Amino acid sequence: MWQTGETGAGLDTASAFVLAEAGYQFDGDWSPRLSAQLVYASGDEDAGDGEWNRFDSLYGLRRGVLGQTGIFGPLDLENIIALGARLEVARGPVGINVLVQDVSLASDTDRWRRAGLRDVTGSSGDHVGQVIDTRLRWWIKRDVLRLEAGAAVLFKGDFATDAPGAPQDDNPLYSYVMLTRSF
Repeated sequence: MWQTGETGAGLDTASAFVLAEAGYQFDGDWSPRLSAQLVYASGDEDAGDGEWNRFDSLYGLRRGVLGQTGIFGPLDLENIIALGARLEVARGPVGINVLVQDVSLASDTDRWRRAGLRDVTGSSGDHVGQVIDTRLRWWIKRDVLRLEAGAAVLFKGDFATDAPGAPQDDNPLYSYVMLTRSF
């Protein structure tokens, strides 16, 4: 995807987003599917050059190619390079999804929006860390009642620990349980 034009502040816009995924579904009782993915969303290299190069996703999803994007969601489609592997298995009413990603900033001088961190000097590096996102879904009653549970963790990289203002707490862990009734 390519964005071009001019911002309301008069800055020329040139930004990009790339999503590439390749996978294979194996034969078997659980129909395992293994895939690899690359997510790239440009960042702004130089805030003072009169150009806006940070990709703007315009609209967001609660869950997408980057895993959780809601309450926990440490990642979004802005200033990011994420290399990942996903395993999906399903049998009958049960489905399991595991996503593992290694995440860096596309521009080490631009922001990591979700954390509110930025190092304009680039001296904190660009490695955000690794994210593991898991989800289990079980249709208790097909198309009527579904139980879902999941967990996600961010193992912090150099940027997430060294950027100015970075919290010095442990790696964030998120978990949830959800029951959905459809009618």
